[in-house]
Amino acid sequence: MDDSGSNGLLQVSKHPIRRCDLTMAFQPFVDVNDKSVYGYEALVRGTNNEPASDIFAHIAQGEEAGFDLACTALAIDLASTLNVSTYLGINLSRAHSGSIDGNEAHLIAAIARARDFPVQRVMIEITESRDRVIRERMPELLCRYKAEGFATAIDRFGLGDLGLDVLGHCRPDAIKLSTSLVRDIDADPVQCSVIAGIAQVCNELGIQVIAVGVETAGECRALRDAGVHLFQGYLFAHPGLNRLPAILPAVWPGIERRMQLDRRRGDRDLARGAGRGAVRGADRRSH
Repeated sequence: MDDSGSNGLLQVSKHPIRRCDLTMAFQPFVDVNDKSVYGYEALVRGTNNEPASDIFAHIAQGEEAGFDLACTALAIDLASTLNVSTYLGINLSRAHSGSIDGNEAHLIAAIARARDFPVQRVMIEITESRDRVIRERMPELLCRYKAEGFATAIDRFGLGDLGLDVLGHCRPDAIKLSTSLVRDIDADPVQCSVIAGIAQVCNELGIQVIAVGVETAGECRALRDAGVHLFQGYLFAHPGLNRLPAILPAVWPGIERRMQLDRRRGDRDLARGAGRGAVRGADRRSH
């Protein structure tokens, strides 16, 4: 790395927002099909577990981009220390969604390489926004990060005005559904149909769908029925401060029972279909 790159990394690590006041919590994305962890999102916290909103309130105007890079470096540092071997989700819209321009992609890649963390395991999340500039530049931003080797995701999909057509242009590796789409979905058949449509399109495009903010077994069941199998939320694990939290064991028995019922239902449907086919065949032969 040349001197300018080294200086850039040094400036990030010594950003005037003191890193000693910052840390990260990690919350998993869980694949219910095989009980595996698909990835972890790094969430900004104070060292005494203060919420991100408290931290953001102390960012001076003009320091937003530097703050995001400092947080990114810290997240990769901690993930490397914790031996994260899955995706590491880093949201670049924490503090300055209006000023993301993609030019920081090469610097974040350098940060990851300097810490021996594989760039392809860093999932850059860009929040869907009602901001016109971000909305119009979403394809360009995602392409810039893909060109550097990052995985990419659209966070809070459904929050703004992006349509499904943008997925064909952007081709992110994943979308993270807005919590507004997930909350109480088990009581909303229309919303279930919307999610099922999104999941079908994403499946055909090779895009993973992650349901965020899942808190109840009912929400989990409804989302699974809609074709979603990746989840993030309190139902599975609360964020772990400076650690990778374990999946709550109580969640699995209910999910396994539901999967067994689904398999039995599928077997019955296949049997009925085979029976109907045999009857139709016999009718044709009798004529």
